[in-house]
Amino acid sequence: MSHKTDGGGVLIGVRKCLRASPAPGFNSDAEDVCLSVECAIGCVFVCCVYLPPGDPESISVFLRKMSSIRDAYPDNLILIVGDFNLPNIVWYRWNDGNLVPSGGGDLRSGEFLETYRYCNLWQFNDISNDNLKILDLILSSTACIQEVKSCPDPLVGLDRHHPAVESLVDGARPKELRDDPTLKYFFNRVDYETFNNVLLDHNWSDRLVGRSVDDAVSVFYSTIHDLIDAHVPHRQLPKRRFPIWYSASTMRAIREKLRFHRRWKIYGDRADYLTFTILHNRTKTLTKSDYDNYIKSIQSQLIECPDRLWSCVKHRRGGCAGIPTTMKFCGVHADNSQDICSLFALYFNSVFIDGNPSVPSRVMPIGGFAPWFGEEDVLCALNKVDAKAGDGPDKLPGSNRPGSSRGGGTPQAQQDNSQGSTVFKNRFEPCVSANVVNQKFARINDYIYPSWFI
Repeated sequence: MSHKTDGGGVLIGVRKCLRASPAPGFNSDAEDVCLSVECAIGCVFVCCVYLPPGDPESISVFLRKMSSIRDAYPDNLILIVGDFNLPNIVWYRWNDGNLVPSGGGDLRSGEFLETYRYCNLWQFNDISNDNLKILDLILSSTACIQEVKSCPDPLVGLDRHHPAVESLVDGARPKELRDDPTLKYFFNRVDYETFNNVLLDHNWSDRLVGRSVDDAVSVFYSTIHDLIDAHVPHRQLPKRRFPIWYSASTMRAIREKLRFHRRWKIYGDRADYLTFTILHNRTKTLTKSDYDNYIKSIQSQLIECPDRLWSCVKHRRGGCAGIPTTMKFCGVHADNSQDICSLFALYFNSVFIDGNPSVPSRVMPIGGFAPWFGEEDVLCALNKVDAKAGDGPDKLPGSNRPGSSRGGGTPQAQQDNSQGSTVFKNRFEPCVSANVVNQKFARINDYIYPSWFI
C-alpha cells in the first residue's frame, strides 16, 4: 500500500504453508501493512513499514500504534521490518552480542528511542549501506531472529542506501505432518506356501479370545502386517517430482525442455533455444489440458472415489496435508498422526451424536453361548468385497480375493464348542493374496456380533 502516486509502498509475501490473514486494526496512517500469521510458535504479528525522511508526523503516528499493539498483546511475537530513515542513530554490538542504539539528537530519533525502550524491543539488522548508515531495521519483541545477512538474490533492484537483507525467525515455520515413505508390495512374488504355514502356526484363540473388538482388530492387523513385512518383497517408491495430474507425455516434454535449456546455457546454440521455446509452449498447453481433464474426472467420480479430490488438494499444497504436528481439542494435546485422528473423531462424535451415549464393550465370549457362522457365511461376506476398490486405512490392497481370475482359496472359520469360543483358522491356496485376511475379518464381524447379541 502507498499514499504516493509516483512509487513507494510496502508489501508482505507469505508462503502457502503459513496461515496468514490481514490485521487492518493494526495499521496506522503511515505507510504500513500488518498481518497475523499462525505458525509453530503461535500467533505472530508481522508489520512492514516505510517512514519517509523529514516527516515527523508519520513516525509519531506509527510509534503510537506500535505501543498500543505491544500493550494489547504482550505475550505475542511482534515482528516489525521496514525503512525507518533514522540516520542519526548508530547501532553497535554490546558485550553480549546484542545491538544497542546510541546517538540521536533530533526529534524523530528521540521519539523512536523512547518507544523502542518502552516496548522492550530488539533490533537485529547490522548491515550498513554505502554511507555506513543503517536505515532499514528488523525489530522484534523477542530474541528470535537468526542469521541476518545480505541477500544474494534480491527480488528487486538494489538501492545503495538500502541493501537487501534476509533473516530467519526461530521456530516460525510450522512443522507439518508428513506421510510415511510409500512402500510398494509385490504380492505376486510371495512364497505363499511358507506364508500360509507361518500364518497357520499362530494360535488365534489365544490371541483374540477375551479381548474387545478394538483390541482384537489391533492384534489381528499387527500380526498380519508383521507377516507381510517379513514375507512380501517390497521397496520404497521415490517421491513424485510432478503433480499427480501430469500425463506421461507432459512429463516427457518437460524433461526434454529442461534438457535443451541446459544445452543452450552451456553452448549458447540458438537452435537449442528455439527448441526450448517450442517445448515450453507445448508444455504449457499440455499441463493446462491435463489439469482440466483431471478436474473433470474428479467431478465425475466424486461420489464413487472421493479420495481423488483430497489427493488433488494435497498436491496443490506441495505434497503435505497441511496438518500441524501438534493439535489440541477440549484440553487434549496430540503430537502424532494416530492421536490427531482420534481428536478429529472425538470432534465429529460430539457433532453428530447427542450427549454421551455409552457404547457397550463387545468382548469375545469365553464361555457359554457363542455365535455360530459357517463357511458359506464367510464366502458370502467375501463375495461382497469390492476387489476394484483402493486400499483402505489398513493399507492392504483388495485386488485379489477368492473367486478371482487367479484362482480361489477358501479361508475357513471353525467353531470350537468345547471352549465356547470362536477360533479362526485361515487356509489360503498359494495363488491367493494374503490381503484376503483383512477383508474376511472385517466382513465376518457382522456375523460374529449380530445386533441382537450386543
